[in-house]
Amino acid sequence: MQKDGKIDYLSSFFRNWKIVHIIILGLCIRFIAAPFAAHPLDMYVWYETGTNIVARGEFYSSPLYTYMPVWLLILTPFSFLYSFLAPTLGATPVPPTAALVSLGYPQVPVVIDWFFATLAKIPIILCDTATCVLLYQYIRRLGGSKQMGVMAGAAYFLNPFTIWMSAFWGVFDALPIMLSLLAFISLTNEKYERSGLFTGLAICTKYYALLIAPVAIIAIQKKNPERLRNYLIALILPVVLICLPFLTLDPSNFVKATLSPAVGSTVGRLNLWALAYLLNVKELPWFLSLLSLVIMGVAYFFVWKKLYKAIGEKSTTALLNGAILLSLFIFYFSFRILNEQYLLWAQPFLIIEYAIHRSNKNLRNPGLLALVFSGLQPFLFFFTPALTIPWANFGTVIEFFAQYRIDAVQYLINALSVFIWAIIILMLFYDIKYLWRYTCHE
Repeated sequence: MQKDGKIDYLSSFFRNWKIVHIIILGLCIRFIAAPFAAHPLDMYVWYETGTNIVARGEFYSSPLYTYMPVWLLILTPFSFLYSFLAPTLGATPVPPTAALVSLGYPQVPVVIDWFFATLAKIPIILCDTATCVLLYQYIRRLGGSKQMGVMAGAAYFLNPFTIWMSAFWGVFDALPIMLSLLAFISLTNEKYERSGLFTGLAICTKYYALLIAPVAIIAIQKKNPERLRNYLIALILPVVLICLPFLTLDPSNFVKATLSPAVGSTVGRLNLWALAYLLNVKELPWFLSLLSLVIMGVAYFFVWKKLYKAIGEKSTTALLNGAILLSLFIFYFSFRILNEQYLLWAQPFLIIEYAIHRSNKNLRNPGLLALVFSGLQPFLFFFTPALTIPWANFGTVIEFFAQYRIDAVQYLINALSVFIWAIIILMLFYDIKYLWRYTCHE
């Protein structure tokens, strides 16, 4: 169906039963799993933070909440709903088992009940669904077939790793992923003010969205410089409006919480720095933490400088998408922390990358690397003891893990990180090679 010479994608979406069936299946899996599982520490942080808001109106009083405010604002109404309905449903957290403590979660005083786990995951699942729809429609607008759009939606929404992180684990990375994808789509459609707005909102959720802004600034400066100011205003405005009230109410706790991920020394699990675990080093010296930031800064300087030369009036979506992926891979390679959920950030852009280059024979085809990179991710969830919701007399599933000495999980993850790290290096190599070649062709 067409309206004014344009395809009516909304009508076309609901008439495509394949993508509708994929969404129904993905939602069923997620909502069936949601009450039964949760990462013990992350879900407790959401619970404690929500309880402080409901009981005392304190937003950043929990020392465990170390994120920007958007997730806090979304969590608040669900926390009030929980406090209102939980007594009626008999839902209440329970003390942790000895198995949970033995697995390395001594800071978790209670195991969260099924009702709170479900409520907290509702906005996460909805963001996952929106990302699926966005990928389906965007790939079709790029000239892909219906089948390619369906494949793109399914590659994200039915990915076991994506399902595990949102419906089982309960991390909220689906929210900045959706906002970052909206920012990128708006950028490629030359809706620069809208792109700035979504980027600002994404930054107020997780910092990694900052990596999108330089790519957008370079593109706008080269193609439409008079609109760059509008983009920057649209980006900065939501950051100021959202963060300023919290900074005013509780400046000390807000600054401490929002800066702690960047200035800490804890070593992550899936990149080069994970080798420190083999030496039983859990925290890096300050100069090594600083070194990782210096490596990132130097790499970004040269990449964005090259990107500035490459972008012209005929620059493609592929170049901008590749630049964002390259920025993410640099972060993965050099930053001292690379937790499992961080790998989700690249997923939509990998899917777009594969769809673009599969349909364009004149450009490099990174599809195999993208599929391998994505395909390894689902195996991570086998090493994550996330099932902790107590039910009736069955105890917790985590006790099952404890019987098999899952405390050795870190060494298994270290082994897997070698493969992840190798693939990130390959993807870095291909993206850099492509960027250099593209500059020569321009």
